[in-house]
Amino acid sequence: MMLRGARGPSVVALVALWAAIAVVTACGDDDGGGEGESEGNRETRETGEIAPVRRHQIDKMTPHEIAAAPSRSGGRVARLDGVARRDGEPLAVGDHFGPGELLETDEHAHVAVDLVREVRVEIGAGAELRRGAVGEAELFLHRGTLRGTLPPVGGGSRPPLRVGTPAGTVVVPGAGDVLIAALPSGDTWVAVFSGAAVLSRGEFQGEAGERRTEGTRLLEGSAALLGRTAVAEPTEAPERVEAGWAAAGQLIEAAPGITGASRRGAAEAAGARFDEAAAWLVAERTLGRTLADQQRSLMETDPEGARALTRDIVAHSQRLIRLKVIVLGRYEQAAAAAGAAGGEISTPRVDQARELLTDS
Repeated sequence: MMLRGARGPSVVALVALWAAIAVVTACGDDDGGGEGESEGNRETRETGEIAPVRRHQIDKMTPHEIAAAPSRSGGRVARLDGVARRDGEPLAVGDHFGPGELLETDEHAHVAVDLVREVRVEIGAGAELRRGAVGEAELFLHRGTLRGTLPPVGGGSRPPLRVGTPAGTVVVPGAGDVLIAALPSGDTWVAVFSGAAVLSRGEFQGEAGERRTEGTRLLEGSAALLGRTAVAEPTEAPERVEAGWAAAGQLIEAAPGITGASRRGAAEAAGARFDEAAAWLVAERTLGRTLADQQRSLMETDPEGARALTRDIVAHSQRLIRLKVIVLGRYEQAAAAAGAAGGEISTPRVDQARELLTDS
């Protein structure tokens, strides 16, 4: 398999390991290939199997049903098996997992949290993640595995599920079912069971003023490593969710760990990349205010000149949108990398991200 970009030794080793795991899990899928789980079992354990023919057949909810289901919104803990903690305190079913809070699971634990508008995440054993504050369905995965499920919904808009990891950001923009594992090597493994996910390392194309974010779209039935230096070519994902959890566990166990100094260095580098992109966005916003002031001053004295500035203002607005995407991805990676290094992203960076990215 070829990597787009530099090839790190740990990424190569993990890709080779995944190829072997895929063979094992594919063989295991042949066992018990009957009718699948009952409806009741799916309700009590959402990590059950998903047959290929059902990948896009998640029941669609009407706007009325969504409005009548407040328990499936706001970060409520819907299920808890084993022991988990929120900001160091024991977690219980019904508790809320709010913006900025840290959730940790012990060995053999499993937690299901409903974020917003039917966005559910399941967190596996030995995981640590923090809930973001810029987006309603934003998470920073420091270590361990989570599964995100977004069933189709009718009416209105729903925020995408955004999961920042030390290697980059994974975005599930619409209905889908995705497994994400943050590995001890600093890389991230992603498997898509339905829908699609976009993997980004915060890179961009184009010169100043025309920067566009780069992302790899991972489709249903595919898996890939979002590496620290590149995104690996996709491989075949496990057919069933349980096999995906097992594969993620084996990858976490087998992946070579990196030193604390390396993690801190990666966090510092990710923070610096956020600072760089934030500076681009601040400069573009300053330019926008200058253009707006110039147009206002010309409205009475030079209407033709004021209209001519409209083209520049439109181009500025387009650059602003593209830069926000880059800043958001780099912020999420920086936050996750800081958590993986045993700390938190700095308060000034959090405040700047909110100021630059939150619509007023």
